[in-house]
Amino acid sequence: MFLKSLLRLHSYRKFDYQPRYYNEQKEQREQRLQEKRLIRDTEKRISFRTGWHAESKMHSSSSSSFRIAIIAGVLILISFFILRSLKIDLY
Repeated sequence: MFLKSLLRLHSYRKFDYQPRYYNEQKEQREQRLQEKRLIRDTEKRISFRTGWHAESKMHSSSSSSFRIAIIAGVLILISFFILRSLKIDLY
């Protein structure tokens, strides 16, 4: 009995699902709608990305200009104090 169950090959079950209804026009319509959604989503993603990139570039440009102005002001003040401590007339 035990030997018989050891040597027996297991049979695999098959899944034989047959769809009851198939509407080819509906399938094609759903495929076209899915393609249109995909195109629309990629266009939205691209427009969002370009808008965000332009905005971040403008923001970084203005912040870098402000940073350069502050650095230039600090350097001018430092050079003024150095020249004053050396007692060099500027005028």
